[in-house]
Amino acid sequence: MADLVEALRQLSADTGAALNPVIIATGVVVSVDPLKIQIDQKTTLLESMLRLTNAVKDHTTDMVIPGVGLVTVSVASALKVGEAVFMVRDQGGQKYTVIDRT
Repeated sequence: MADLVEALRQLSADTGAALNPVIIATGVVVSVDPLKIQIDQKTTLLESMLRLTNAVKDHTTDMVIPGVGLVTVSVASALKVGEAVFMVRDQGGQKYTVIDRT
């Protein structure tokens, strides 16, 4: 009986996930500390719901400069209030990955 209950739970979870496929969304940065992105008049995503790619956050990276060699550089890519962004909503709709500016 426990196996049947677990199978029904899994079927329910799979069905729910299928109803919320991955989608592309756009939003506007309304706050940077803490980060908040508004996707429509009623919905603002909080920092805990967001993942950022390097395209939209400050980070360091290694580069090879001919004649100099390998250097580590800082890239200032942090989001600013008013910027529009592209996001990918995870299947299930709980997290959004901010992939770039529009």
